[in-house]
Amino acid sequence: MKRLHKAITEIDVHSPPKIYVEKILQAICDNLGYRFGTAIEIDEEGKGWMFASYNLPEDYPEKVNKVKAPVLSSPSGEAIETGKVVVVYNPLAEPRLEPWHEVIRPYNFKIIVWVPLLSKGHAFGTYVLYDTQVRDITEEELQMLEQIGVMVSIAISSNQYLDQLNQKTKELEEEIIERKRIEEKRRLFSQAADSSIDGVAMGNLEGKITYANETFVRMFGYSREELTGREIAFIYAEAQIPKLEEAIKATMEGGWTGELVGKRKSGELFPMLVSASRVFSDGGKVIAIMAIHRDITERKWAEKALWESEERLDLAVKGTGIGLWDWMVQTGETVFNERWAEIVGYTLEELSPVSIETWIKLTHPDDLKRSNELQERHFAGETEYYECEARMKHKSGEWIWVLDRGKVFEWDKDGKPVRMIGTHLDITERKRAEAALRETRERLAVTLKSIGDGVIATGTKGRVTLMNDVAQELTGWKIDEAIGLPSHEIFRIINEKTRNPVEDPIERVLREGNIVGLGNHSVLIARDGTERAIADSGAPIKASDGTTIGAVLVFRDVTEKRKVEEEREAALNNLAGTNMKLEERAKELEGARLATLNIAEDLDEARIEAEKAKGELEETNIKLERSNRELQDFTYIASHDLREPMRKISAFGQLLQESLKGKLDEDEEENFAFMIDGATRMQQMIDALLAYSRVTTQAKPAKRVDLNKAIEDIKSVELAVLLEETGGTIHVPEPLPAVPADPSQVHQLLQNLIGNGLKFHREGIAPEITVRSRRVNGNMVQVEVEDNGIGIEEANYEKIFGMFQRLHSREDYGGTGIGLAVCKKIVERHGGSIGVNSAPGKGSTFWFTMPTITNDELRITNENNKLGGVKNYK
Repeated sequence: MKRLHKAITEIDVHSPPKIYVEKILQAICDNLGYRFGTAIEIDEEGKGWMFASYNLPEDYPEKVNKVKAPVLSSPSGEAIETGKVVVVYNPLAEPRLEPWHEVIRPYNFKIIVWVPLLSKGHAFGTYVLYDTQVRDITEEELQMLEQIGVMVSIAISSNQYLDQLNQKTKELEEEIIERKRIEEKRRLFSQAADSSIDGVAMGNLEGKITYANETFVRMFGYSREELTGREIAFIYAEAQIPKLEEAIKATMEGGWTGELVGKRKSGELFPMLVSASRVFSDGGKVIAIMAIHRDITERKWAEKALWESEERLDLAVKGTGIGLWDWMVQTGETVFNERWAEIVGYTLEELSPVSIETWIKLTHPDDLKRSNELQERHFAGETEYYECEARMKHKSGEWIWVLDRGKVFEWDKDGKPVRMIGTHLDITERKRAEAALRETRERLAVTLKSIGDGVIATGTKGRVTLMNDVAQELTGWKIDEAIGLPSHEIFRIINEKTRNPVEDPIERVLREGNIVGLGNHSVLIARDGTERAIADSGAPIKASDGTTIGAVLVFRDVTEKRKVEEEREAALNNLAGTNMKLEERAKELEGARLATLNIAEDLDEARIEAEKAKGELEETNIKLERSNRELQDFTYIASHDLREPMRKISAFGQLLQESLKGKLDEDEEENFAFMIDGATRMQQMIDALLAYSRVTTQAKPAKRVDLNKAIEDIKSVELAVLLEETGGTIHVPEPLPAVPADPSQVHQLLQNLIGNGLKFHREGIAPEITVRSRRVNGNMVQVEVEDNGIGIEEANYEKIFGMFQRLHSREDYGGTGIGLAVCKKIVERHGGSIGVNSAPGKGSTFWFTMPTITNDELRITNENNKLGGVKNYK
């Protein structure tokens, strides 16, 4: 800011207004790093035109003029209406700039700043700054830009007056050429002067006022009568009289422009910019002096503000620790401040004597070469300033990064650099952060590419900020085109059956702040009109304080799966129709059977019909069994497919948490933990669902299962850790029988029941599990698993065997609430039953029954019994 203030104060205020404004724009761009600058005037009808510009591409104004849109509808209108600076990041995402998007797109602007131009409290235009790099604008910079806006306003207002004055002067000259009467010329001059925003006065050679326009009268607070005939000196501060006399003398010799202090009728003193010139007669004789007065109180306030900004900048340099250097290029003499030395771990005394060699010795050789190339380009005038990121050897021996900036401020008569001043800024942490960010982005990109689902992310206004490759493929939108657009334009969905639009899930997420899922029969319409059946859901993105800062949508193409479902549903419908036909046929056969009792001759025909019906029934049963098996497979596949997105969400969250480790506050760390924990719990629930479906879908033939060995395996493997953690024990007082069953399912049944006894134990009491068995109902065995745990209310006996039924919170006891449902399904598949006897605080006894012999063994036993009975009878 200090350099900017100095650059602006060095601009010649007597330059033509247009050149003066262009130099101000150049100073801002050179010192604050903006790429382009323009100054725009807007008339009372809202039409705008470019007054001045700096570094602007030649074809840019022509392209802008072709846009048929009112300037006041853009951010420029907001700046004019509010009188405040307006900053727009990512202009291509700003709706108010949409008419100009095609104009600004080729220049890749990242930020545009509109600063209002004020005159007498009213805005009449803006000056605009453009940059192709993302930048942060500080409050100090905003204040500086507003103050400069006052100076630009004065220059443009002056230009407006000069244009008017030149026009009136031209008219006066034409009147002189035509030799019109002197009174007409005076009247025209009076009109021109009265329309001026500056005070215009004329005085005779005796130093007395002969004329004053309306602005001059208002400026000093006197009437025309009070001014006419008075000495010109009486409107100036007494201390200004010597300077006034010098000004009059210089005016008589050719003209004078400078600053004086005026004195109003109220006694108030105020600064003025005065420009005086001679008035000639037709014969070329000096007959009067005309002086134009401008109240520059606002400009002085601006200069004061700039000075104060300079003071603040000096404090900021000391406070922020920027290293300063001053280099005499031709001699090598160099001056560093103490901070420059501190950045590399030294004191100035330790580095003494310092010179340019000090910098050379501490700089990495590779970076020194690049630095020299950039310096030579600056010395040759190819760049406005020198800037280089370089590594420097710290006193500790490590390499640190610094941002070195500078500019030549003094040149010799041969155009060679004499003096160069610049700064050093320690950017080591920024470099480390950039490296970490690059690594995170690379890992994020790999993760997003590996996800088989489409992913779209938005901000709080529902405008797209991210899309992965799958999302681009499914929607037909490229990410460069979609960024900044509302999500509902990219993600268009309708109801497959009604063809009515479906609400954008992103909008629901942002409105409700919760996870939402798509309804059934949702269809995505791609950009080219292609329709795809889709599934999955949207979720909010939360800040550390819990507020919603955006939303993410994950979706997939389920068109083929939807077709399979429809075909399966059609098959089931056909099967239902076949069953009805079979029932009708069975009734017919029943009638035929009754008829055979009365009509013997029809017996053979009825037998044939019965055999045929039996074949049809067996074929139908086979189809029904196949359909049920396919339905079970579908349940397993659907559950299995749910695991993939949850696994990736969990993996992505863990990767992101690891990459940001040490950079997040406590709340943000907690939010990440909640997200990963939620994904983990969902995976556990899906795994439980898969386990439930596998009871049928992955059932194995029955084998003799030794329950004793199964319990020993469970103790040493699956429940070993839980037994050690709880101090629990498992007793089997008497050997258990072997049962014909699916080995893996019996293993899972015992593991679930014993594991529950260990988990739901009473505080401070080690769990004890006792497993017994007894014969019931002849060929059945009842196995009982008894524990000394917390017990269960009788009202909940049936409830606990249902899906996802929990009697306790996850914080107290973990689990998915599906384990006992799996147990029940396993027992019932083997032809047994399951139940519980319990009381709160007195433990529980879970029991289940299973056959001790297979159906084939039972049939053989029955046949042997029958044979034995016949033999005894004989």
